[in-house]
Amino acid sequence: MSDLNLKSITVAILTNNNNIKKINNQLNNNNKYTITLEPICVTKETFNHAFYSSNYIAPNEFIEITNFNYYKKKACIDNDNSDSNTNKVTTSNKKLHKSLPLSLYDETLSMFMKYNNISSENSINPKLLIDYTNEIFKYKNFKDIPITLSCMNWINVLDWLNENNKINGVLCLHIELHYYDPHFMPDYVKYVFPYYIC
Repeated sequence: MSDLNLKSITVAILTNNNNIKKINNQLNNNNKYTITLEPICVTKETFNHAFYSSNYIAPNEFIEITNFNYYKKKACIDNDNSDSNTNKVTTSNKKLHKSLPLSLYDETLSMFMKYNNISSENSINPKLLIDYTNEIFKYKNFKDIPITLSCMNWINVLDWLNENNKINGVLCLHIELHYYDPHFMPDYVKYVFPYYIC
């Protein structure tokens, strides 16, 4: 879907970092460490029931879309087979990678390894890896994330949806997760969860 047909807004930012001052200093996180997931279509009533049981965001642990393993990474095209003389990629050389279920463990560790230029998981200090594993497996559902950095209340979300309802396109609500581990990276890994309102 073209971005021209999409009107989006971030309704909440959640983080595992208890040191909010550090996070607030990191708000210029660039796209290099951003993972955008496959959008899902929901009604505004479903979104409300899943994330806004109160006026402010309060994920419902019994609704499937609040579980992280419900989501998939966006499919990507591998262009490694490009012609080195022309830098062009022919259709026959493009390889489409399937959308895979989200693994916070794998995706976050991959970003940390990228940041530190680590090519193999075996190169990581075992104690750091154990600590990382014990920490990240605490988070299976949005409700497990301890800190809400910012959040629109539901009345404002409805106002935004009603105001933009007449555009010729799709309305999209985002929830962001900023995952932070200072032992691996001074910045956070940003996950963007898009919800098309249909």
